Amino acid sequence: MFTGLNKNETKRLAALALLKEQDSARDAALGEFACLASEIMGVDGCFVTIFDDQHQYIKFVKNNPAIPLKMPIVDSMCQHSVKSCNAIICNDTRLDDRFRDHELSLNGHVIFYAAAPLQTKEGFVLGTLCVSHPTPLEPDAQQTENFLRIASLACTYLEAWYSLGRVDALTGLPNRQFLLKEMERIGLETAHRPSTLILFDCIDMPQAYELSRYLGLSAVEKMLRGFGPLLRLRLKLPATTPLYAFAPGRFALLIDSEYAKTLIKKAENLPDIEAKIRGDIDIRLKIFTGYVNFRPGIEDPKEILRQGISALHEAIRQHIPVLPFDRAFDEKRNSDFKLLYDLSEAIKAP
Repeated sequence: MFTGLNKNETKRLAALALLKEQDSARDAALGEFACLASEIMGVDGCFVTIFDDQHQYIKFVKNNPAIPLKMPIVDSMCQHSVKSCNAIICNDTRLDDRFRDHELSLNGHVIFYAAAPLQTKEGFVLGTLCVSHPTPLEPDAQQTENFLRIASLACTYLEAWYSLGRVDALTGLPNRQFLLKEMERIGLETAHRPSTLILFDCIDMPQAYELSRYLGLSAVEKMLRGFGPLLRLRLKLPATTPLYAFAPGRFALLIDSEYAKTLIKKAENLPDIEAKIRGDIDIRLKIFTGYVNFRPGIEDPKEILRQGISALHEAIRQHIPVLPFDRAFDEKRNSDFKLLYDLSEAIKAP
């Protein structure tokens, strides 16, 4: 289909993008797992981390204020569990070569330390569930087994949370509902920085339906799954920038307006997609882009999304690679539509 793309890596980046966002209910649930683990191990401190490619982030912490909420991976004790994909039970960090020179060990905040990787079914590690204590401890086999079991349950919870109503089932990317929620979230922030919603259309869906009639649904779904990673690759999106799947073959970006200028210029020169669906079927697809600039918190997110879709459809209709939302043109089209609807209703009336 498309070369050089890693489906699991795409899912990992999508999962991390969602986990890094604030979600009080989710983080509170992770905290409950951590607190239960600390009780079982008979220790005071506990915390939950997630990792991207550069930093460790704390999603919950108890009785360990010395741990920064964000730190480079190289400065993190948990990096060893994440890199090895194995649990670590360290009775005394001062006697362990990995931790003896770490600040948390030197200042006595973390002497006993246990970490279990939060590993998905696909095999990638999102973070760790950890417990700690300011004095040496030696948990027994049953405590260790129960600690690892709780970490496994926390993984199961995270995967369920990630999938439930927030993820597009076909691509594994954040879906339209999550996009709207994220627009609501940034609208509540005190500093309303200008933002831009960019929408991309990678395939004419009637054409996709015709292809599915000839080739079968699985072949077309395989093609649709490849669009997201390919779009991210061609736009050179940072790993920290979420790509949303808001409809089959359609994707969205919610970004700062200043950065949007760079991506819009790239979108103007995106090459056509050449997809090999089967040995005897090659198709060329053109990417269309519509975007709308807005100030979070001023307009309803659903209306902003409608405006973005309006711009995208106009780009497709005019066969222009990129078009911004035109408020005056949109109002005229809506007025014309209402006029036609009223006329139709009048003709139907006795």
